[in-house]
Amino acid sequence: MFPNGIINIHPSLLPKWKGPSPIQYCLLNGETVTGVTLIKLDSEIDHGPIISQRPYNLNGNETSEDLLSILFEIGAEMVEEVVLKLENGETINETPQDHSKETWSYKITKEDGHIDINQLNAKRYELNAMVRAFYPWPGVWFRYTLPVIARSETTKQSSLENKIIKLLPEGKIQVEGKKPMTYKDFVNGFGDEGKEIIEKIHLV
Repeated sequence: MFPNGIINIHPSLLPKWKGPSPIQYCLLNGETVTGVTLIKLDSEIDHGPIISQRPYNLNGNETSEDLLSILFEIGAEMVEEVVLKLENGETINETPQDHSKETWSYKITKEDGHIDINQLNAKRYELNAMVRAFYPWPGVWFRYTLPVIARSETTKQSSLENKIIKLLPEGKIQVEGKKPMTYKDFVNGFGDEGKEIIEKIHLV
């Protein structure tokens, strides 16, 4: 059906980070440069010859959501350039990948975002990289027992509840059932337990 082949947009500088999650793995591994590669598809995954590549320098604050938008906008520009060349009858050069230098990304699951803050060995920059890589999904999350206040017109009752807590970019944190808040507001709202959590995650 396609005698001239099929062009694929891949959001990494192949042969680095082949597979389904190149953006997340780029951020998790603290890369400073990524980019977009156009390849001609063959029968293997992310294996075909390179048609075009364009690097992108990271500023260290991007999330997966940010980088997805940025890289596919670049990819769209690259595809347009290739299509115009084809329409003009120009030859598209193909360069085989150096497969000896390939690295692989793998499918992200919800459990990849789970951390145990009581056994947190990650350094601050590593946890920050996780937060950015796993935003907006699956998020970096853990469970913790927090005091929860239930109010009525006449009474105020406090109870302890086990809640899912998510760490968000830009110094935000979100408790299950509540809106994102700053670390300061979190400590003000949840007292000693909130302070204990912030100290354990080492992000401030």
